[in-house]
Amino acid sequence: MEAALAVAWYYEGRSRQSMLAYYLTQIAAVACFASVRRQLMLTTGFWNYEYDVWASLAVSFALAGAKQMSDLQPRAQRVPLLTAMLLLPALALVWVLVHGLGVNLALVVWLHSVMFAYLGKDNRESPTTSWRCLDSLPSSS
Repeated sequence: MEAALAVAWYYEGRSRQSMLAYYLTQIAAVACFASVRRQLMLTTGFWNYEYDVWASLAVSFALAGAKQMSDLQPRAQRVPLLTAMLLLPALALVWVLVHGLGVNLALVVWLHSVMFAYLGKDNRESPTTSWRCLDSLPSSS
């Protein structure tokens, strides 16, 4: 049901150029993922909290790939995509800390910075370029 709702909100966003509809598309997609995830956790031993971090990383890279295509889209479609791209690493890090998943999995969240470096590779004025420069600074240990 959530998947159908996500598709309906997507088409509503396209027809009205509504940013709110695109945000609701994302919320419905997350609700669909959460429903499937919860069902897997309740019925099988297949899914655990670590997989949530890996799933967020996969979604982040998919969004990074879609960003190149979305640059040609209207602003109402670009802003929700960029918002999701910026919030996903923060939410993944909070998820790691809240569930006590350890430093090793927190390092997986660092891979999000690789995604930001990739996004800023062609634009010298991009804020992601400064992120890449900060990420490459040597640590003071």
